[in-house]
Amino acid sequence: LWPYVRTTLGINPWRDDDLAIPATLPLELDLLEKRRLREAYITGLLDADDPAAFAASWARAVAANGDVPILGFGDDAVTEIVEGAAALCDLARAEGMPLDRGTPLEITLPLESGTLSGTLERCYPDAAAIRTMLLLRPDASHSSSRAFLRAKMLAVVQLLATRASGHVPEAAVILNQHEDWHPGALRDNGTPVPAAQIRAITLGDAVDQPAARALLAELCGLYRRAAAVPHGCFGDASKHLPTDRAAACEAFLKQLSTSTYATSHEAVVHGEQPEFDAVLPDSAEMLAFFARYHALTHVPRTYRYAPDAP
Repeated sequence: LWPYVRTTLGINPWRDDDLAIPATLPLELDLLEKRRLREAYITGLLDADDPAAFAASWARAVAANGDVPILGFGDDAVTEIVEGAAALCDLARAEGMPLDRGTPLEITLPLESGTLSGTLERCYPDAAAIRTMLLLRPDASHSSSRAFLRAKMLAVVQLLATRASGHVPEAAVILNQHEDWHPGALRDNGTPVPAAQIRAITLGDAVDQPAARALLAELCGLYRRAAAVPHGCFGDASKHLPTDRAAACEAFLKQLSTSTYATSHEAVVHGEQPEFDAVLPDSAEMLAFFARYHALTHVPRTYRYAPDAP
């Protein structure tokens, strides 16, 4: 097409030969770019005295700096970020957890096999008497997405850590953008789709302070083993592995054929076409690892975490 455009129509497509890459202008933001812009916007919004004035100045600044596509193609992204952030702030405030009022808490927890340390981002009402914790994760909208699965397990670990430290937390709340929302989105009945939603993770009644410490210690032990020797999940293959090796092999091959495998952690470690028996051997250690791993990382649809302590 380009010789016709350049020679016949006299339009320069910025290519000197077939191998040269033409100059292009992006007309939309990728997910990482949008995430970074949203994080920066929310951080500035929480510090702003006048949210409306900040939103207007921020929109002008990202357009002038080239952070969003030109010629109006970035307007939708700006609107989504501004309206979505406002909805997240409003919902957090309505639930009694204003984003600018949460107290961070550094936790250092000695366990039998090491020390667990980290930061709770936002604790309510304060860090001395924690009832709830909030994880702001706008991208964790789809319940099956990697972002939500990570946020869900992080919420579990934070609940266990606070419980093991002597607190009695009621819930860890994940605040995210609604998966069906975009500016102007409507339901089938004509009502607006909410822009933000929360999902609260809780602990089962049996998870007392000793049980929380034991669960954390076992989770850390599994992490160390996986860090020393890779234990790739390969989609649902590792779930079937302890009980049905044929189903595990089928799930393994299915995962290799997906469009996402090439950018997965398993592909980085094992390559593009690993052998099933090589990466998921029929060994007692591998079977025991995944049996316990899935038992400890399973959070049911009720979002109530209640595994058996070791």
